[in-house]
Amino acid sequence: MLEELGLDHELVLVSLERGEQRSEAHRRRHPLGQLPVLEKDEQTVFESVAICLDLADGTALAPEPATPLRATYYQWCLYAPGSLEPAMLRAYLESKGAPVPPGVPPLDAVLDTFERPLSRHDHLLPTGLSTADVVNGCTLIHGLQMGIEVSPPIRAYVRRLLARPAFAKAFPV
Repeated sequence: MLEELGLDHELVLVSLERGEQRSEAHRRRHPLGQLPVLEKDEQTVFESVAICLDLADGTALAPEPATPLRATYYQWCLYAPGSLEPAMLRAYLESKGAPVPPGVPPLDAVLDTFERPLSRHDHLLPTGLSTADVVNGCTLIHGLQMGIEVSPPIRAYVRRLLARPAFAKAFPV
């Protein structure tokens, strides 16, 4: 998101292998020791979608507030953590023969729903690239890296995102 918006930033890596996410310093930034965390001005923000929504306000990556498209925008931004990630985790666990949490829809159903707007335009919103594409695209990229299978239209969507300079910089091959 920072790359897509062209914002100057300093990336600070936290080594999960060395347990740096459990350090007292990092827990002051995120009480659960999770990533990512954005420190800006005098504020610390955690949770990926919250960071992206905050950064996008007032930019071309977010529809104007109080417009009909804003609800659809929120819907797709929250689809990544609310539907796509759990379904991808379910598919991954099933592939390993591990128990699956109850109530998580199958990945095929989640991807079918996701594919509907892509059958009409290149991005989730008819206006073009938005924060919804950033958060869902990142989730799909991680899923593909884990070996999750997706349909050709979704794979083409991911290729379009990875062709963007900001995505290419965030996800170097």
